[in-house]
Amino acid sequence: MIFPFPPRFCIAKTNVYDIHNLEMYIKEILLKEEEKHQLTYIGLVDDWTKVVRTAEKSFVSPQGSFADNKELLLTMFYSSTLCYEKFIREERDGNTRLKQHHFKKTAAYLTSLRKEKKAALDEELKTPQRISFAWHFSFSLYENIYESFCRDDSPIKRPPDTDKFFFNKVEELYPLDMKQLTEQLENDDASFWELCARYMQSLSRTTVAFALQRSNTYGFSDLIKDQTWTDVYRLMRVRLVDRVGRIPVFGNGNDFRNFLIKACKLTAVALQRQYAQKGACMEDLPEHHESLPTNEDYENDMPEDELCVPDINTANPYEVASAVSIVLLNTEHPLYKSLTEGIEDKVRILVDKAVNNMSYQDIISEKYYEDSLREADFQKAVVKARKDYERVRKTLCERMRQLVERKMQAGVTNPTSVT
Repeated sequence: MIFPFPPRFCIAKTNVYDIHNLEMYIKEILLKEEEKHQLTYIGLVDDWTKVVRTAEKSFVSPQGSFADNKELLLTMFYSSTLCYEKFIREERDGNTRLKQHHFKKTAAYLTSLRKEKKAALDEELKTPQRISFAWHFSFSLYENIYESFCRDDSPIKRPPDTDKFFFNKVEELYPLDMKQLTEQLENDDASFWELCARYMQSLSRTTVAFALQRSNTYGFSDLIKDQTWTDVYRLMRVRLVDRVGRIPVFGNGNDFRNFLIKACKLTAVALQRQYAQKGACMEDLPEHHESLPTNEDYENDMPEDELCVPDINTANPYEVASAVSIVLLNTEHPLYKSLTEGIEDKVRILVDKAVNNMSYQDIISEKYYEDSLREADFQKAVVKARKDYERVRKTLCERMRQLVERKMQAGVTNPTSVT
């Protein structure tokens, strides 16, 4: 969609640049705009070469500073050539690429904010370096912001105006506090639950090692470590999403962390007894945490066991799939590379679809974000992604079976007790 410039204007007898340099100047400025704002990708420009050629023919810079000339060029470019404001008004409700583009830009801006300031929630949760609840940007939260963008009536003349709208919104919203985190978990925000799973893995690893050390028992320690966090994860979903049982209330991040520590400790002890065939059952979580060890006891992660394949029944598809899920949710898991090597792209599709709840169209749009696929090529990529999703699940389960079977053939098993 291209609109002609109005009649030539601002023609000065003496220009700062000769005509050759002026053409180079216009190309460079507009190319940077394309790179920064992805004008072709979002559908604002159909023919980039034609747009640049039109700008070169129509614009003559007046005598003035470089900054003034650039500002004048961009004003004409977005108002007359591209009609940016009209495009936004008409396209923002249904243009998925425009929506995805600003999701990425806003997420990048939020990352820069995280580097500038600390968040009380992350301090309270003592989150690992790569995990942040306070600055986590889920698509669910973005949906709310984008809906307000579609309803907004303020002037939007150029892309920086659009950026400013989104950036201001996240500055108002972030950093998140415990109340906001709880709301996202209760609303079953898949992205926050994925982050919560990673956090539970880290916290559970320390808590289980500590609990087994205190009890001086280490039987099935690797299996207990993996199963503990998954059991606690399911418990948390039953409480917060399904609203079944005693619903915990978290005043701050410390309450949330202490609740998880207690849950992991009780679960690990119960599992150890179960595997040792002592017939104990895990009691329901208590309301108070007076018997909970202090945070200092869990400050530093204890060493992990050496790479160990879980003891599972390979004839049981559910056990195999569960073991695969445990590994995929933790990219630092010792078995992650063995399971995903050579099929990383397909695994990403699986995680995006199953965990992040993305459609195949969204997955392909994100994958080819910087490319402009024809509609036919886009649909082919969607079909291929759907097939890859089905195939990779079978491949991952088969690899897990092979790992377990090789371990059994080698005669390596987890001891039921340590003397």
